[in-house]
Amino acid sequence: MRYCNPMDKLATIGERIKTIRERRNMTQSDLSDRSGVDAASLSRYENDHKKPTVETLLRIAQALDVGIEAIV
Repeated sequence: MRYCNPMDKLATIGERIKTIRERRNMTQSDLSDRSGVDAASLSRYENDHKKPTVETLLRIAQALDVGIEAIV
């Protein structure tokens, strides 16, 4: 996967989630615990195998302490 700047408009939602999570030194398990989204789903989102709902995006953004606009 290419390097992703979370503000890169060409980056996918999954790339942005992963980049922000890694910059916060969080594992998928950490993000799962904080967001209530299971780790398997987070993996699918980060790898662009599945698209999260708006509700899920809000939970992930809150757990990452960013606005949803940083992800979408």
